Amino acid sequence: LNYNRVMDDLIVGSCLQQPEDVDHLLEEEDVKVVYCLQQDSDMAYFDLDIKPIEARCAELGVKHVRFRINDFDPYDLRLKLPDAVACLNKEH
Repeated sequence: LNYNRVMDDLIVGSCLQQPEDVDHLLEEEDVKVVYCLQQDSDMAYFDLDIKPIEARCAELGVKHVRFRINDFDPYDLRLKLPDAVACLNKEH
């Protein structure tokens, strides 16, 4: 798990890899919302199953939000970034 605090109440990092990552973020960083930008194809490529991560979030009372953006695709990012930021602001 790789992340950095970019604001007092915002952490940016890699995709959660396993349910235990949720525990770590809650216990060490007091995270209340996980905002995932990964596509299903990204998850498949890295052989990640998001369902157990979502379930662990629900168990711990951490909100899990997905807003899919194509990795390494500047055009998709440019199209979706305004809505992604608006969604993050709403969930945050």
